[in-house]
Amino acid sequence: MGTPRTSGVGQGGVYTRWIKNMVKFQSSTLFCCSSTSALKTWCVAKPSTNEIALEDNIEFACATVKCKVIERGHPCFFPNTLISHASVVMNLYYQVHGRNYWNCNFTNSGLTTFTDPSYNNCKYMLRKSTSF
Repeated sequence: MGTPRTSGVGQGGVYTRWIKNMVKFQSSTLFCCSSTSALKTWCVAKPSTNEIALEDNIEFACATVKCKVIERGHPCFFPNTLISHASVVMNLYYQVHGRNYWNCNFTNSGLTTFTDPSYNNCKYMLRKSTSF
């Protein structure tokens, strides 16, 4: 969807159709990603997140969820990188706290995905959402 034209502003014009399509898009996006959705979603760290933010995210998430899974000798220790460990515990936090979009914000360093990020023996938790 490009920038709307100023011509055709009247009823049924290009601009009006563009606005209606944006409202439909935003409404469906909000519906698809709400905690009551049947879609499977996970939370991971954005690839552009700096190391300090990743460390902060690990500390924040592990204050309320059990993070043993990223410790040495456990399934998600390897790869032993900040982004991998942060993604695992950010997802734990997101799943435990209701899978709401705000539970994956992490100061704008979290990203929700519809693709299961699990690898090898490291299984990313997925909690079914409940309807309210």
